[in-house]
Amino acid sequence: MTKRRTKRAGYMLAAVLACLSLVLALTVAALQTALRMRREIVKQHLVSQTTLLCETGLVRAARRQQEPKYTGETWKPLLPELPGKQAEVSIVFLERGTTHSTVQVIASIEDPLLGNSNRVQRSLTTRLVHEILPETSQGENP
Repeated sequence: MTKRRTKRAGYMLAAVLACLSLVLALTVAALQTALRMRREIVKQHLVSQTTLLCETGLVRAARRQQEPKYTGETWKPLLPELPGKQAEVSIVFLERGTTHSTVQVIASIEDPLLGNSNRVQRSLTTRLVHEILPETSQGENP
């Protein structure tokens, strides 16, 4: 009778270990998936932030395009919502004309601790059309 109980106990122990191994494997797979999804969400957030920085740079360039000495600029905005990350936005006028200008805006965000492995960069090149307002003589009433 004791031999029969030890065989059953051995089978039960093997079954319990197999179940625990399966649960452990599923838990590890779920954790890996969660970490991968978290990294992807952080990356998507950085991409959307760099897109917004590009649009901000474009608005800034459009407002200052009429200044004759303005050829572009580079600035490093503060990102309080992304602690530890550094951003840089560059505006460069590729072409300047009397009726239009071509401008390129490059925005990047990176984590200085991780270097280029965690860097997101977006660029936007567009043509700005200069608005020419009609001149009115001083004697006319609008």
